[in-house]
Amino acid sequence: MKVVFLPDRDEVIRATIDTIKIASVDCMGMGSQIAWIEHPDFLHALEDAVSKRNVTVRVIGVREGDVKHFADQFQDVGANVRYYPHGDVRVALADTKRAVLAFPLPCTGIHVRRRYTGLVIEHEAFCQWLKARFDEIWEKATQPSSGFWTLLKEDFLRNPATVTAGLIGALIGAAATLLAVWLMK
Repeated sequence: MKVVFLPDRDEVIRATIDTIKIASVDCMGMGSQIAWIEHPDFLHALEDAVSKRNVTVRVIGVREGDVKHFADQFQDVGANVRYYPHGDVRVALADTKRAVLAFPLPCTGIHVRRRYTGLVIEHEAFCQWLKARFDEIWEKATQPSSGFWTLLKEDFLRNPATVTAGLIGALIGAAATLLAVWLMK
């Protein structure tokens, strides 16, 4: 068994990329916003895993809504994406060889880069157990929606007042535009 402490975000991301690089059959990941896809080395490692080694990639994000564009990027590479409110721990798992667990630290502001610590664990029994837990969550997770109305519904359930105000504003704006066009005739 090998366990390595990862003291910061860069080390966590590097270990996650290295984990993707050793996957030969399965690569699984769970995250909140699943935004690491925008890191060029992460994207390249994922593309190689899917296209060159035929690795099956599954990713679980916490919710769809605002992060759908990250899910779209995963899907463009060939990964399968689902959503489930799994909490705040990030997980990457390659086959049953290696796992990376990342723990976000408290954030001090909205525009502050998220900090992490983490662990790399190379232990087959632990990785098998973690894969079984991932599979359980995967079965409960929902697939990405295919349209505006589903996203609107999810946003409305999270913050009905903001969505309602936005829709009312859009309707008033559309009515004002139609009225202005009609008056110009």
